[in-house]
Amino acid sequence: MAGYVFGIGFLAFAAWQWWSHRTPPGAIEFTGTIVEERSRKSTQTGRRRRMHAPVVTYQHPVSGRPETYEPTRFGGSRFVVGSQTALVFDPAKDRVFRPLDRPVKDMAVLSLVGIGFIVAEMFG
Repeated sequence: MAGYVFGIGFLAFAAWQWWSHRTPPGAIEFTGTIVEERSRKSTQTGRRRRMHAPVVTYQHPVSGRPETYEPTRFGGSRFVVGSQTALVFDPAKDRVFRPLDRPVKDMAVLSLVGIGFIVAEMFG
């Protein structure tokens, strides 16, 4: 019974991640330039692993004003100062955000783990 619960939980989390990180209708995709890479200790592994996030400057797609995007999500990927990165402007919420770097890989892994729990429960 626990395998079903864990499997359905993983599948539900994968679906929620897909839904919450999709590009909203009417959103404007554009690019910005990475001007700094921030780093902090991983909250999961402690002192050994560092998490990274970019600080990005961009021209606001509607007003044209130069602005800076401060990171809200840190991940394992490193960033190169001076390179371009994708940004999305959601006019309905008047916010700029970075799309997930690897949404398909993350959702696929979560889905496979969920299916694995369910299959293990069925044949175990």
